[in-house]
Amino acid sequence: VAALRTDQVAALTTADVRALGIAALDALSTAQFGALTTAQLAALSTAQVAGLLTSQMAALRTGQLNALTSTQFAALTPAEAAALTSAQLNALQSQDLAALSTSAIRALDTAGISALSGTEVGWLTTAQVGALTTAQVAAFTTDQIAHLSTGAIVALGSANVAALGTDMLAALTTAQVQALSTTEVGALTSTQVASLDNAHLDALSSRQFAALSTSAIAALTTDQVANLPTADIAALTTAQFQAPPPADVGAPTSAEILALTTAQFGALTSTQVVAIATDVVHALSTGDVHALATATLAAMTTAQIQAFGTDQIAALSTAQVAALGTSQIVALSTQDLAVFTSTQFHALTATQFSALTTDQFSNLSTSVIAGLTTTQIIAMSTDDLAAMTTAQIQALTTADLHVFSMDQVSALTGAQISALTDPQIHALVGVSPVVLDLNGDGISTTSAAHGVTYDLLGGGHASKTGWTSTTDGLLAIDLNHNGKIDDGTELFGVGTRLADGSRAANGYQAMAQYDSNGDGRLTAADAHFKDLVVWVDANHDGKTEAGELKTLTELGITSLDLHGLAGTASDHGNLLGLTSSYTTSDGATHAMADVWFAQGSSGSSSSTTTSPALSDGLAQPAADLLASSSSSSDATTTPVHSSADLHMHAAMLHGLRALGDEEAGRSGPLI
Repeated sequence: VAALRTDQVAALTTADVRALGIAALDALSTAQFGALTTAQLAALSTAQVAGLLTSQMAALRTGQLNALTSTQFAALTPAEAAALTSAQLNALQSQDLAALSTSAIRALDTAGISALSGTEVGWLTTAQVGALTTAQVAAFTTDQIAHLSTGAIVALGSANVAALGTDMLAALTTAQVQALSTTEVGALTSTQVASLDNAHLDALSSRQFAALSTSAIAALTTDQVANLPTADIAALTTAQFQAPPPADVGAPTSAEILALTTAQFGALTSTQVVAIATDVVHALSTGDVHALATATLAAMTTAQIQAFGTDQIAALSTAQVAALGTSQIVALSTQDLAVFTSTQFHALTATQFSALTTDQFSNLSTSVIAGLTTTQIIAMSTDDLAAMTTAQIQALTTADLHVFSMDQVSALTGAQISALTDPQIHALVGVSPVVLDLNGDGISTTSAAHGVTYDLLGGGHASKTGWTSTTDGLLAIDLNHNGKIDDGTELFGVGTRLADGSRAANGYQAMAQYDSNGDGRLTAADAHFKDLVVWVDANHDGKTEAGELKTLTELGITSLDLHGLAGTASDHGNLLGLTSSYTTSDGATHAMADVWFAQGSSGSSSSTTTSPALSDGLAQPAADLLASSSSSSDATTTPVHSSADLHMHAAMLHGLRALGDEEAGRSGPLI
């Protein structure tokens, strides 16, 4: 056979050619093989075709190649297919190309793939497309990819889809995009997804969109996110919704945000939520608001918090309420707070509670006030207390009032104290009468534990209370003229009943009702100045005994200044709430204060604990009368001292000496 001339080869009958063995065919030179006619080639059996040399395949002219039947093309080995040149591949007929086996298709090099026309690519069967390698797919031109059938798109497989260049993705028709399987969509890289235009994204079904990887979702641009259909947004999983980076979070429209399921909304990150417009926040369902993570809610801006409606506020869980920052608490409107349930209020921490403004606090309902915890009561600022309405004050429980600090008690206004019931008043930690410094060492007191049992409020209920020292005195008025100061109604403090029957807010208000000429001082020019006395409880027993009541004249007191200034000093747990001075006939001034005596447990009408009698300290009268109280302060304070620098008026000194003598007569000789 090898000796035949090319014209002799061309003269062989089709039967002769078909009778040639594989070896004989392979012995033909490329020139001899090229001399075969189209009829001779068409007569080759599939076995003969499969046995051809790769060099012989590469030598076939277009006409010869097209003479091969589809059955013969189906018999081509991968090696033979790989030997086909780009020109040969480009000239293949549709049926011939479609007849190639999947292994033959897979054997084509990338140059051969690129040589196929778009039309030829469209002829590929789904099986052939499914057999393509990622390298072959990556070699596709945009024209070729656009010619793939929707079935072929499905057949590509996830690996091949991931191999497509961004230009090829852009060349896909919307029909092709819609044909992608969810597995293929899930294989799209972040670069590929970022390259998709809005038309391609819109073409994705909700099911396909939900199949995108979190990295692909994160790759979406602001423009892409802004143009997503609400159905796609709603189809996102919670993991996907947590994927977008900060730069793109603000892009979703109101409709898209509102299209989220409760689970999706609850999965939003803090950065995502902060980017939501206030009008969208206002439109959120109560379920969405309730689904927000506590950290996410805490990250919201004050403007967003203010955008919440009352129904949304009411939907907050106790954990969410407890997570609110102080600035967010301040941002709540009075209407918002009005819909807070008692359970929600209980969830507020002390820090949150103390952040409430006076306006917010004064608008709280009485039921809310009644439900406050003691921790919250302790956290109340004095400004908040002063802003409370009388109805709110009356709503406080005795347990609430009992945990009031001295500062809180002293912050109560006259109207508020007047509004308190007797049980509420008795629950206060402190009760005030006015105390005068008689020995020039400042206002000195004893603690409730070492005080006396006395009814400071005049309600028939005596209890342990802080008390004045034996060298200072309580301003008093013997209303029933029985020679005793029976209870707090005859002192000047919250136990005092004013002309209208209400309680005085403090001792200075109590004194002011006797300022008949309105000059801000109590002097002899006032009608009842002569009725005022100073009770020096020399034996510290809380009982008025002979010689313990001194008239102002006896002590040389000529004027009491009613312009009390707020004080912060405390002595043995007793707060010197308001301070001023009184003047003696020699022109010297001495300390005077509205002292809020700390209250202890209930007791009988008589004291069970007494301090040493005054006579115990009078062995050297001159030194003792000028000395300070022997007790030490339980807080770092500065006592209110006399401006006369411990100067004693002669009449006052005489009165104290006489009181000491009387005490000595009762308790035995001086030591």
